[in-house]
Amino acid sequence: MVPVLEQTAAEHTGRLRVATVRLDDNPGLAHRFQIMALPTLIVFIDGHQTTRVTEVTTKTELATVLI
Repeated sequence: MVPVLEQTAAEHTGRLRVATVRLDDNPGLAHRFQIMALPTLIVFIDGHQTTRVTEVTTKTELATVLI
């Protein structure tokens, strides 16, 4: 999912921000956001979680979620 996510972000520079987190290095985030499976994509708008994707998805599906 990460390569597709990075490509989508690059195509929409200025419209969205992407951050990836290694949960091995940040275990508190897994607990805080109740991440039970990897990969997990969490979309925030104005600081509020709006969408969660927990399965590998196509670029088209991902763009639908993000844009």
